[in-house]
Amino acid sequence: MRTVISIFFLLLPLLASQADEVRPVESNATVVQPVETPEEAIGRLNEALLEMMMRADELGYSGRYALAAPVIQNTFDTNFMASKSIGSTWRKLQPEERTRWVETFGAYTISSMADRFDGFSGETLKIVGNRPASNDTLVIETILDRPGEDSVGLDYRMRADGSTWKIIDVYSDGKVSEIALRRSEYASVLRSGGIEGLITAVSGKTQARASE
Repeated sequence: MRTVISIFFLLLPLLASQADEVRPVESNATVVQPVETPEEAIGRLNEALLEMMMRADELGYSGRYALAAPVIQNTFDTNFMASKSIGSTWRKLQPEERTRWVETFGAYTISSMADRFDGFSGETLKIVGNRPASNDTLVIETILDRPGEDSVGLDYRMRADGSTWKIIDVYSDGKVSEIALRRSEYASVLRSGGIEGLITAVSGKTQARASE
């Protein structure tokens, strides 16, 4: 299995202004209590990742993509992550451009999972704890144990979104922010080609994986 340290999304510390900026809740809004705990949401994700690894050859890339897609869509706040990955550019986009970028970002995220979780050698994924974070978010700490290799810590920062908890960032070994990495990676593309150039570049990477 390819190294999961490069996952997601993926290696710079997340700037506080990026991580802590979350959508405000209107004072007159009805508060909906989540029906699923953060640990249950991550448990669903872990089960899907392990199934992808254990059935990697049987499923192939397209099958792993199909398996990953629903759990990623239901567990990740890809709209939030997509917006934060391009910083201030997000505010300048037209609604149609925002929609296309979120779709592109989401597809790339799913393809990354399908591409990297491509084999099984006795790995296990387990939740080992949690810790509170700012703005009513929570970090769920998990460990990927790999026989004969160092284990990898994967921490998921989550917030309540209606009746569910959604992932808004992922940290490798508790330090490496997915959003910060993406933002750094995308900055030069945005400078040279704008959002259209970024959509083309990221879509190209997703399509290349599917054709390998």
